[in-house]
Amino acid sequence: MSSHIHVAPPPVPWVLVAGDPAAGSGGALATNTSYLAGVTVEAPMTITALSCVATGTPTGHVDLGIYDANGNLLGHTGVQALAAGVNRFTLSAALSLAPGRYYLALWIDNGTDAILKASRNLNGSSQGFFPAWIGVSTNSGGLLATTADMGGLTAAASKPYVLGIIAGGWS
Repeated sequence: MSSHIHVAPPPVPWVLVAGDPAAGSGGALATNTSYLAGVTVEAPMTITALSCVATGTPTGHVDLGIYDANGNLLGHTGVQALAAGVNRFTLSAALSLAPGRYYLALWIDNGTDAILKASRNLNGSSQGFFPAWIGVSTNSGGLLATTADMGGLTAAASKPYVLGIIAGGWS
């Protein structure tokens, strides 16, 4: 008698995000800088839009996107004007993600707009651990095609919350 065990795939979450945005606070980021946060996709999903939260009275622009584990840009919103509150931008084409590691990314064009983010101290007295990086080089035109084009990545003291909106999930 043979025995088969069927393991159901994990459920698709409501939204793809690195961390808990409720624990974040608004704060400025560096001008013309790309921020990346590591996420793990455990079940196949389709991302239709990306969002971030701006506090205060923003005047700048963001570009939100998703990179694969090798640093290749898979999809992004293009440079968009920020408004106060939740900013949701539809991707030009829905993005199907297989289980694996990815980066949620945010590029911002000014250092005054406050974006919902988590912060930590990089001198060893961390306010919390999270996988977050910034591009080594700055650029003035939005997210670049690869993280190598950013001059590589280095540890970030801030992680802006970018939410991947999943088809059939929270909207």
